[in-house]
Amino acid sequence: MAAFIAAYIAAIREYSQHLAQCHQCTRTVHCPHGSQRHTRYLRTQAAYRTARDHRP
Repeated sequence: MAAFIAAYIAAIREYSQHLAQCHQCTRTVHCPHGSQRHTRYLRTQAAYRTARDHRP
């Protein structure tokens, strides 16, 4: 579970930093690099939530 949390936090930071630095990206429209980071963020979020919801 800790690995999912760490990956999720890293993805949030990476995506947030990119949004702060990129003049083309907004929260709804992304440049190619921002799109990759957003996708990674969504995937790690989904993995974290699945692991959290299916804990024994």
